[in-house]
Amino acid sequence: MARILIIEDEPAVGRALSRLLQREGYVCDLARTHADSLSFTGNYDCGVFDIELPDSDGVELATKLRSRGIVKSVVFFSGLSDGKSEARARECGVYVHKSEGIARLRFAIAALLDE
Repeated sequence: MARILIIEDEPAVGRALSRLLQREGYVCDLARTHADSLSFTGNYDCGVFDIELPDSDGVELATKLRSRGIVKSVVFFSGLSDGKSEARARECGVYVHKSEGIARLRFAIAALLDE
């Protein structure tokens, strides 16, 4: 069973993502901030990160957690569309704009986990 770490600062979005992915059989942990994410030390098959966090940059956080072996693969699920942030996110993982919807996010996660 794949483990997913979700880091999303909007509580309703984070809870919805967690419920959806749990219904699909994933084990999920949810953090709202960089500081919250530090309490998770397990090995996650995938991390789902928002780019804009209240206490950090999601791309920098994802890079740090990957280098520590906490997450293996990364999907950024963000409403940010300034080009520069998207390019940085794509260097670290897969970028899915929130307007693309949950189906696209689910596809991206499944594709990473199948690799």
